Amino acid sequence: MVWSDDLENSKDVFCKQATPILKKLIGDFCFLPLEGTDEPVAKHMDKRCCIDYIIVKDGRSRGVASRLQHLPDYKSFTIRTSRDSGALTEFHKLNDAIKNKGLRPTYHVHGYVDDDGKIVSLAIMFTDELMDYLNESLKFGNPAIRYRHTHDDKDGQAGFYACFWDDIKRKGYRVKVYPEDMT
Repeated sequence: MVWSDDLENSKDVFCKQATPILKKLIGDFCFLPLEGTDEPVAKHMDKRCCIDYIIVKDGRSRGVASRLQHLPDYKSFTIRTSRDSGALTEFHKLNDAIKNKGLRPTYHVHGYVDDDGKIVSLAIMFTDELMDYLNESLKFGNPAIRYRHTHDDKDGQAGFYACFWDDIKRKGYRVKVYPEDMT
């Protein structure tokens, strides 16, 4: 599968499956996709601000960073920290945006999809809280944080930190998980 097909599949799964799940987790909202469009503002929001979607809830617009990946289900958020190309990663962009009060997603969503394209788990939390959890974990050496690379031989596309949902909850951060937290 080529990257553009994977992106289109991700958008389709997010629109058709993740949106109803998220509405049960955080309440009703209107949904506006940005990722994969040719509009200059949408491209900027995606590439520079890490915002893939906009939701409108309670009359307010909020950005959403989204990642859907195939099984296995690691029950974690992943935050890219390095790219072999040297391009800026979401770790750097989000920390800079938080520090300088820049535009960034309000929410982070991460889900896992089976071979049939069905979401088996999904979590949502506030981006600033996720970054606080990650930065504090790195600062104090939290053993639950795992650095990974997209290829075992570490010659792939990106390095990232895996932030496990159960540890985030144990540390007192607000994260809602499907199917566990369905109301």
